Amino acid sequence: MKRKRDFDLKMGSILPLMGLFCILFISNSWGDSPKTLPSDEGTDAIITGELTVLVIDDFDNRHAEVLYHLKEIKSGKVFNLHFKNEPPGKLRTGAIITVRGKKKDRDIYLMADTGGTQVVQLVPSAPVVAGNQKTLVIVANFLDSAVACSVSDIGYRVFSDPPNASVNALYREMSFDQLWLTGNVVGPFTINYSTTSACDISAWASAADAAAMASGLNLSNYSRKIYVLPKTNPCGYIGVGTLGGNPSKSWIFRCDRSDTFAHELGHNFGMLHASTPTDEYGDTSDIMGYGGFGLRHINGPHQDQIGWLNPIQITGIVESGVYAIAPLELNLSQALYPQILMIPKPDTGESYYLTYRQAIGLDAGLSSIYLKGVNIHRYKSDTATRTYLLGVLADGESFTDSLNGVTITQLNRTDQYVTVLVHLDHAPVCVNNAPAVNITPVSQNANGGSSVTYSVSLTNMDTIDCAQATFSLAGEVPEGWIGTVSPAMLTLLPGAMGSASLTVTSPTTEAAGDYTITIAVADGVTPARLASRTATYTVLPTPVCTPSAPLVRISPAMQSGQPGSTLAYTVSVMNKDSVDCAATPFSLTSSLPVGWMGSVSPSALTLSPGAGMSATLTVTSPTTAVAGNYGISVSVSGNAAPLHAATVNGTYSVTADATPPTAPSSLTAKLVRGTVNLSWSASTDNVGVTGYKVWRNNAVIAKTTSTQYADYSVSAGQAYTYFITAFDAAGNTSVSSNKATVTISSTAKKK
Repeated sequence: MKRKRDFDLKMGSILPLMGLFCILFISNSWGDSPKTLPSDEGTDAIITGELTVLVIDDFDNRHAEVLYHLKEIKSGKVFNLHFKNEPPGKLRTGAIITVRGKKKDRDIYLMADTGGTQVVQLVPSAPVVAGNQKTLVIVANFLDSAVACSVSDIGYRVFSDPPNASVNALYREMSFDQLWLTGNVVGPFTINYSTTSACDISAWASAADAAAMASGLNLSNYSRKIYVLPKTNPCGYIGVGTLGGNPSKSWIFRCDRSDTFAHELGHNFGMLHASTPTDEYGDTSDIMGYGGFGLRHINGPHQDQIGWLNPIQITGIVESGVYAIAPLELNLSQALYPQILMIPKPDTGESYYLTYRQAIGLDAGLSSIYLKGVNIHRYKSDTATRTYLLGVLADGESFTDSLNGVTITQLNRTDQYVTVLVHLDHAPVCVNNAPAVNITPVSQNANGGSSVTYSVSLTNMDTIDCAQATFSLAGEVPEGWIGTVSPAMLTLLPGAMGSASLTVTSPTTEAAGDYTITIAVADGVTPARLASRTATYTVLPTPVCTPSAPLVRISPAMQSGQPGSTLAYTVSVMNKDSVDCAATPFSLTSSLPVGWMGSVSPSALTLSPGAGMSATLTVTSPTTAVAGNYGISVSVSGNAAPLHAATVNGTYSVTADATPPTAPSSLTAKLVRGTVNLSWSASTDNVGVTGYKVWRNNAVIAKTTSTQYADYSVSAGQAYTYFITAFDAAGNTSVSSNKATVTISSTAKKK
């Protein structure tokens, strides 16, 4: 009989994970006491500025902090923000916000008064979670301490570890090839700080930047910057990362741990920690959990947050039933079933996330505790806070949330899927939740003025006892752009999913760069039904055509032939225009000495930039050509553009003809009425037979171009012996033909 173990949230019982139980002190938004001022202290302040959010990680002491710094646009002063309640979850580095609170010195205490909204986000900073992440790793030593790893070792860990276990390989694998890293590791540079200096990561970064620029680097080419510093330092951190930002920044103090690099980059991409209810870093199935466990994938809630899964891989559950879940590591074509099941958790506005992990790819080293069955997390997607792992079930085990009437029982598992029984014990109460919205692809490229279309999926996440809801969909695009959603409204029952398309057109004059577009969803009545997703529209640089002269070659450059010979040359043409030019039709014409004959075939070629083709030049010299070198050429022109003209030259070497014709043959001589008629078979020659000499009694009596001759100058009573020789234009003479003798009787009469 299968054993059953219940985990009742109401009683606070949670499946322990790897013995990690620790209550953390976490600054600002993570569990510290509310920060307020006495009513008679501080002054009311409204400040607008650019936000920097820093996540500080101290894995060894299981200590984490989140710091919020606001640089006022007007004065340039930097203020520390303190939140009485949990900060808005989607605040990211680079956002322009306006805050209202009590100011004392350089500290601003929000919620210190009793007014309304304390944070208004004017310009959000959408984290880039797709495409090529151009990354610069700067290695910096202190005056009295050096980084323990070599530049090459750090390069292997981040970009190109030979066993395919680099941070780049991890992000490429778990994003299903939607995100990857390219870049360089430079240094080490020694900066003017020591282990006894004050902890000032900003100053260290500035000094490292200056050293890198002095070496000739252009830092503006990189959207991600990682600073690797000595393990021994006055801060005592393992790593620090900005939450979002472009360029984002990470500080690494343990260069020998690849997952520390991956963890801090995760903060740069917008993710916070993978936690359990009792341990900030307790979910070690995720690189956003505790460090030192090697490279492994992110968990299901983080996959949903960062948007690498196709919407059909995520299913919202609003009624009881048996469901199958495919391993999270599989791509869409491999997964037999959805890879994330989401169940609403109405009491907190969160959702339960059910996923299944297997030892696939870089998850091969994942602890077996996460592989035995369904992983259960809770997460609030509209705030993008931490994810919480609540338990991992085995066959026959159950997870129960009595307060919300949710029971999840694992039935069985295979390598390809796990099956669970989800029981929802609903009271007839409607709880409105933010809809699940997704947009794909997360990034597209196009030229300015182009229209691109994004697919939008929307799932009504209200509880099953709610009525259908009508959602309005709107595209939020940069000023001057056009965004159209079709359909603009979707009416959905709880759990139902609808689809729409967002078409975005950029201005033709828009500068090249990455631009954020947003699909915003609301029902116009219920605040809980608000949701949004962002994607990136990358405007490509305006194509510029730079025409160039084509590259023309002739082969062979020189050939030899006797007069009258026909020689063939290969003429190759390559279009050297820049890649943004259109295809060009080229015309080919030959130039030959006077009296020579030749042609180019084909005489026209149409070539795209970088493409090449060949033609054949055929040249025939006159049979009377004198021995020597003669210049020949082929001219190429295209589109009547001067830059598309080029000429290539070759040589035709005429050699002297030393080959005589073959001997005439089959000579016959007949006496007809006192005239001797001669005929013979023609000779052949390597160039051509010019004519024949007629010999009579060893003396030449005539020259002819015919193969017949009539000798009228004969006398009766005489005997005559004839033979023929052939000659060519070079004066070469053949050997004689056979001989023919005629004897004329004394009574013969002339014609």
